[in-house]
Amino acid sequence: MARGPSLWKRQGRLLRSPERTHGVGSMPASLRTVVHSLVHAGLVGSAFVVFWVGGVFLSYVWLPVVRRFAPTPLDARLHSHAVIRHGFASFMHALRITRLFNFDPRRNRRVFEDPCVFVANHPTLLDVVAILSCYERLCCVVKPSLYRSFSVGPLLRTCGHLCGSDGTADASQQLLEQAVGRLRDGFSVLVFPEGTRSPAHGLGPFLRGAFEIAARAAVPIVPVSIHCDPPALLRGMPWYRVPVDFVDYGLTELEPRTVSPGRSSVRRSVEEVADILRPDAARRVQTNAVGIPSIAEALQQSP
Repeated sequence: MARGPSLWKRQGRLLRSPERTHGVGSMPASLRTVVHSLVHAGLVGSAFVVFWVGGVFLSYVWLPVVRRFAPTPLDARLHSHAVIRHGFASFMHALRITRLFNFDPRRNRRVFEDPCVFVANHPTLLDVVAILSCYERLCCVVKPSLYRSFSVGPLLRTCGHLCGSDGTADASQQLLEQAVGRLRDGFSVLVFPEGTRSPAHGLGPFLRGAFEIAARAAVPIVPVSIHCDPPALLRGMPWYRVPVDFVDYGLTELEPRTVSPGRSSVRRSVEEVADILRPDAARRVQTNAVGIPSIAEALQQSP
């Protein structure tokens, strides 16, 4: 008498049947996109919450201690720079561990014996954090609203970062003089010459302020090209609209350039640096033809 399959085997076939298999791997592609988008958006949101909470902690808990015990304001500034650099490096490491952004500050760290003016394209929200995590004794020109903010304003001012100009002649002249002073004190200065984040397909018009600073202080300009592929945290892109892929983020340091005093020399330097940054930025920082689907779009594609 032939015996039927054992209960164990029959149960195994039932468990392995498509109708009874569950998990992310068995989901429709569009539903997987929704799940991954939600997970990535949650991770990015959590990262920014930690970032701002950390900024408030440093500004109102750690900073008063530094001011109290640092022998001089310069010592407080140097110590603040070191702590911020390590904090930003830890933040970028966390983004890499969670497979959001593939960037390792240790591989991009440079040591400059003499101060210089860094100029860079500005495709993403992470650019200031990434650059400051790599370079020592570096002051950045930041937006006035951020410079005066409750959360990180005290920290930015103690570190010696510079308040960006509001467009008036007096504010621009003050920024120029302060930046030259930082360079003469041995600090490098980071400027995004577009004055805002880059457009999605390349570069915006360059302002000449960074080049005027380099000419007056007699220090070189060091162009830095930033790439982000696939695009994320771009201008006009909501922070939660993040790719599900592991984003390749990197800095490319280009050959330093000398800026001679004089209006024509400064204008020529602006055009040259814009030209050498534009092809690299336009090639690497571009949106996909299809684009990154939002959670709502992915839900609409679900069967």
